[in-house]
Order: sequence, then C-alpha cells, then structure tokens
Amino acid sequence: MTGTAYTVDKPGKGRFFWRVLVLDSKGFGQTSFDTDHVEGVRYNGVKEFVLK
Repeated sequence: MTGTAYTVDKPGKGRFFWRVLVLDSKGFGQTSFDTDHVEGVRYNGVKEFVLK
C-alpha cells in the first residue's frame, strides 16, 4: 500500500461527488460498495456531499 489519504484544496460551495477505486500491483481493481441515488439515478461506488 502506498497511501490511504488524499488531500485537495477547498472547492468552495456546491454539490460534489467522490469515489474510491483501489488497484493492486497486478492491476486488479475494486470500487467501494457505497450507492447513492441522485435525481432518481443510482450510482454505485459514489458518495455525494454538499458544501454551503
């Protein structure tokens, strides 16, 4: 494992989405198991947050 944290500059006000994807040394990947529904559409492996 090379790291478990990622930091970005504060994006300001708005609606944002994030997801996590991990890859091993052989290129095999796994997305997170979270599911979010936005305006009736299901998004697997994505979470939403709002900054006011």
